[in-house]
Amino acid sequence: MGEDVERLEAQVSTLDRLDAETAETIRGVLGRRAPDLLRALESTDAPSMGVREQVEDVLATEFEREVAGPDWEPTAYGVRVDDAVGRFLISYPITQPTKGTVEWPPTPDLRGPERAGQP
Repeated sequence: MGEDVERLEAQVSTLDRLDAETAETIRGVLGRRAPDLLRALESTDAPSMGVREQVEDVLATEFEREVAGPDWEPTAYGVRVDDAVGRFLISYPITQPTKGTVEWPPTPDLRGPERAGQP
């Protein structure tokens, strides 16, 4: 039974962890503008920092190019894209590493060898 649970957890993608409307919006935008990036998100539940940044860039570009009304106020679709950007970044912040990802270059421990590993 433990193997079954692990297999199911491995099949959960980044977008499956978001609410349905956010995931649908992101899938739609990336499907049109960056299908390889969409496949990358669908294949992991821990997107790298680079993938997160690319998702933010693509969604921001979609918002800027496609969603402003004549008075520069966002259309209903623009509000959905803006909400999707915010919800994605809340779930997958760009400033924090995700468990299982490696940041490069590594941050040195400047506390000295006698304090390394201590809070």
